[in-house]
Amino acid sequence: MLIEEKVEKCISDFSLLQNKGRVIVAYSGGKDSLFLCYILKKLGFDVQAYIIDIGYNADWSKAVQNINKIDKSIPCTVVDYKYIENSLPDIAEEVKKYFKTVQMVYKKQGEIATTICTPCYNAKYLVLKALSEKVGINKIAFGHHGTDAVTSLLKSYFMFEDRWTSGHETFKLSNIYDLVENSIELFKDQQDFKNKILPRLNFLLQQHKISTNEAPLEIKNGVNIIRPFFYCREEEILKNIKSFKLSPVKSECSYLYRKNLVETSREYIQYHLTNKHLTDRSFDSIIDLIKNSLNKDGSLKFDARKNRDLVLGYSYKNDGICSEKL
Repeated sequence: MLIEEKVEKCISDFSLLQNKGRVIVAYSGGKDSLFLCYILKKLGFDVQAYIIDIGYNADWSKAVQNINKIDKSIPCTVVDYKYIENSLPDIAEEVKKYFKTVQMVYKKQGEIATTICTPCYNAKYLVLKALSEKVGINKIAFGHHGTDAVTSLLKSYFMFEDRWTSGHETFKLSNIYDLVENSIELFKDQQDFKNKILPRLNFLLQQHKISTNEAPLEIKNGVNIIRPFFYCREEEILKNIKSFKLSPVKSECSYLYRKNLVETSREYIQYHLTNKHLTDRSFDSIIDLIKNSLNKDGSLKFDARKNRDLVLGYSYKNDGICSEKL
């Protein structure tokens, strides 16, 4: 199935968009959100791209140029703090607090083993919500893909297994590393994957013990965050974007720029398991399990991340950030 057909199927299966309507794309300049702008426009939707500058990049000209190269009819707006003060003053002070946190962490990269993911997402969501209300569009599309959905499910799975099967009362990154490494052969062998991994994942999903973080639909305060790439592997997006002969902007906070730091548990799972050892058949099987665990509209029946203390216990703390180097 072509990637365009997968996106169309995802939109149809979960009724993410209706009547070729209007949609905001949270555009970072990267390959995923760039291709998302292109594919949604190609499918006939009215796409409006917004770049949310959280304070670490002063030049977004290349990202805007890339949008113009793939389709000049897609409007692309850079939303920096000056824009927020002038056009979205009600959220300016709250956003400023997130900006300060992001900038503090970003400046110390290489000195501390942490990421800006949480304050960055919170700032972006706050701005996008205000923008959606301002322009009257309640659909915000993110470029998260099926690889993200599978990886975050596996992170939830490995944390559960580390806590209750391995019996570790507190989170330690090295334990997750070891658990992943010791499970690779089970994921690589198709019979073991089918007979041991899939049933375990399905059981934990149905028992509301684990979940993905990137469902096709996430409803927050009346705003619909949608993820039309839910059925797509990251490799498919990369292959398609290469055909445009563009160089997507690489985030300065990303894994690629943090090789001198330890990998977060999620990064470790994605780069050492999901990308390396999951066959397409295995990938599709996990996507099917996730799909069967969702509500009909594509939203989560149970969010393991929001209920982490309930699932793993109050002593098992992990917010996705590495607090120290190994």
